[in-house]
Amino acid sequence: MVISGGGTGGHLYPAIAVCQALLAEGHTKLAYVGHPDKAEAQKIPALGIPFYGVRSSGMPRGRGWLAPFRLALWVWAMAAAVLKAYGVLYRLNPRVVFATGGYTTAPVILAALLQRRPYVVHEPDARPGLVNLKLASYAAAVTCAFEAAKQRLGNTNTHVTGNPLRGDIGQIAKADGINRLGLGFDPGKPVLLVVGGSQGAARINQAVVAAVDQLTHRHGLQVLHQTGDQHGQAVMDAIGHQPALAQNPAYKVLPFIEDMSAALAAADVAVCRAGSMTLSEMIQANVPMVLVPYPYAAGDHQRKNAQTAVEQGVALMIEDAALDADRLISVLDELLENDAVGLHQMKAACKDLARPDAAGQVVALIQSIAHSE
Repeated sequence: MVISGGGTGGHLYPAIAVCQALLAEGHTKLAYVGHPDKAEAQKIPALGIPFYGVRSSGMPRGRGWLAPFRLALWVWAMAAAVLKAYGVLYRLNPRVVFATGGYTTAPVILAALLQRRPYVVHEPDARPGLVNLKLASYAAAVTCAFEAAKQRLGNTNTHVTGNPLRGDIGQIAKADGINRLGLGFDPGKPVLLVVGGSQGAARINQAVVAAVDQLTHRHGLQVLHQTGDQHGQAVMDAIGHQPALAQNPAYKVLPFIEDMSAALAAADVAVCRAGSMTLSEMIQANVPMVLVPYPYAAGDHQRKNAQTAVEQGVALMIEDAALDADRLISVLDELLENDAVGLHQMKAACKDLARPDAAGQVVALIQSIAHSE
């Protein structure tokens, strides 16, 4: 089997989860095709899976007199990538290809089409990306995380499985007091988890730093704040100008949370971006969300993810441009007032939506297609 996905965490981590599930079932004849300069080039070999690099990029969408030239260069580069992927698939001769969408998988799927090899695609977002929109209809099967994506993918063999989650995330056990204590927090007080993705989010960081003092006093919240490596120093500089904040034992700041499963297990509510994997992980960990969708995401897919989560009753949403300390405090007040009735309702909705066996369902589908060939 050949697996492909990457470029962004939303496309890489579902692929990693499927790789882990396949390995757990004893499948050793696996290979992975991804971008040689992205995270998959390091993470996949660490699983013991052979990695093949195929360089690709997203289709240029700009306008102006240079746009036709950029498009022509991209077409040429994509043709070269398809040719390289064709050679990889020809040598490996897989029975099935699994791809998670995104520009990294485009040459692999096109090569599979040219060789008439069956492939399965997974759509992690509520609004399908361009690659899956164009190529899912030819797939042997399609899996997706959201019901909202199913109707747009144009394939009658589409299954809503949820996003496959890595083993440590998919098996989170909630034992709030113990988990809070493990992070150095008071086991009897709730925890607010703040994450802006692995790279952080400057606007979320600014709003949280300005709101922390009120949040920790109004509702007894303890705040675990991942700033992202790019923004860590800016946050520490801001805290340095507020001695009371720097000494607040209920506020812990890290550039990057190494053990996210422990953080999710301790969290009662989160402020975060609306990437598909972030939503899936929070729902699986039973953590209601205040979502601040990234306004420049491709196809505005984060806003669609956030709107879907709000409709499902597991989140509230604040537009990026509207986010400041006062707005954040107001929304968290809405969740935590009246004995946190709103929070409890959202946690119940999370339990209903959680799909802990998404990876198993995807693997079973891949296996059935491989065995039918």
